[in-house]
Amino acid sequence: MKPSFSNFIINNRAFNYSILILIVLNVLAIMFESVSSIKHEYGNKLYIFNVFSVIVFTIEYFLRIIAHKKNRIKYIFSFYAIVDLLAILPFYIPFLIRLDLRYLRILRLLRVFRIFKTAKYSNSLNFLIDVLIDKKKELGITLFIASILMLVSAFLVYFFENPTQPNVYTDLFTSVWWSLATLTTVGYGDIYPVTMMGKLIGGFLRF
Repeated sequence: MKPSFSNFIINNRAFNYSILILIVLNVLAIMFESVSSIKHEYGNKLYIFNVFSVIVFTIEYFLRIIAHKKNRIKYIFSFYAIVDLLAILPFYIPFLIRLDLRYLRILRLLRVFRIFKTAKYSNSLNFLIDVLIDKKKELGITLFIASILMLVSAFLVYFFENPTQPNVYTDLFTSVWWSLATLTTVGYGDIYPVTMMGKLIGGFLRF
């Protein structure tokens, strides 16, 4: 039986790798957007890239729903489908509901959920890891989880600390540096959180 168009697309290796690359570029775009000088000069281009990404992710989301004919409802409430929805929802909510600027800022940061979309491509990543470092699968999974933990904690700390310490947590790159230093060492002491939520996140990373 010939597969449907939706099944053919979502099972296509080139399509899946393209989505994976787009996810990585989105994370980088969010980080660059937090740098005021870059946002001032390339803000419009970053916004256009975000719109393009949302369109692609939205099409992918609905293609996957269409492809699951027999268990469509079950798939909609599955982990991967919810992650896909959270990756695009922050873009559409302001068009549907009028929100305070503070909440809009939270929604923009929630775009980091797009990185969780990489989880569905873990089989491909594991295959590459196995080829490069033979049977060090456990190490590859550990590095993958640690990378996600580092990025998510960096985004959260930036959200909580930037309003309180704008001269310390100036952008997401600084937050990533803090997260990396906290996750891999006992910290260098050059930057540290002062808010309650920031301290809790730092404590969780060190734990």
